[in-house]
Amino acid sequence: QVDGESFSLSDLLGFLVLEKDIDIATLAKACVSMRRIAESRGASAEKIDVDALLVEWRQDVGLEKAADMTSWMREMGVTDNALRMFCVYMATEGALVETITEDEISEHIKDGLSSDELRDIYVIYFDDLNAAKECHHELTASPKSFMSIARERSNEPHSRVQGGYVGRMSKEDLPVEMAESLFAIEPGDIVGPITTDNGAVICTSYSVPESELNSEDENEALEEMVEAWLEREAYKRVVERAYLKA
Repeated sequence: QVDGESFSLSDLLGFLVLEKDIDIATLAKACVSMRRIAESRGASAEKIDVDALLVEWRQDVGLEKAADMTSWMREMGVTDNALRMFCVYMATEGALVETITEDEISEHIKDGLSSDELRDIYVIYFDDLNAAKECHHELTASPKSFMSIARERSNEPHSRVQGGYVGRMSKEDLPVEMAESLFAIEPGDIVGPITTDNGAVICTSYSVPESELNSEDENEALEEMVEAWLEREAYKRVVERAYLKA
C-alpha cells in the first residue's frame, strides 16, 4: 500500500516487465505521485488516450494479433491489469505534459542554463608550444580576429574550417585546465598557450545570447520538469506495508 492505495504484487511485477530499471516500491510510489501531480494541474488519463497508447504499444512491439499478444503476456507474466496500469501511467504523464505552458518551459530553461555556465568555445590547435606562442603574439598584436587566425593556423581540420569553433559547452565538458582558465576570465579574452598531449592550444569563448539559451530542445525540458515534479512528490509518499495474499 502507498498512502492507503493498494497494489497487487503481480500487477507491479508485470508493470516492471514494461518499465525496467526501477524497484517495486518506487514504482508504486510513482504511480500514485504521477496521478496526484496531474490532478493538481487539472489533468487526468482519458480512456481514449489509454486505448490509443495500448494500440500504439502493440504496433511498436509487433503484437497486433490477439493470439500473439495473449501468448506474449502469458510468457512474460504480464497481467491485463498490469498492462492497463502501464498505459494509464503513460497517458497520465501525457496529460500532465499538455498542461505545461511555454512560459513554464522558458523559465525552466533559464533556471537551468545561463551565459555564465554555457559558452561558445573556440580553439586553435598546434603541434608544438613554440608555434602556439608565436600565434598568441599575433593574436594580441594583429587586428585579425581569433576566427580568421584559427582558419590560417590551426592544425585540426574540422574546427579550422569553422574558425576554431568546437561547440557550445559548459565547464564540465572541457579539460580541467582549459575550463578553469576560460570560465575565470571575461568572454572574448584569450587563454593559452596550454600544453596538451599532442602539442598546445590557444582558446577563447563567447557568451551565449539569452535568446539562444531558450532554444534548448523543448522535449528535453519537459522530461526534466516532469521528472523533478515526480521525484519531489514521490518523496512524500510512504509505502505503508507490503504483503502477499494467499
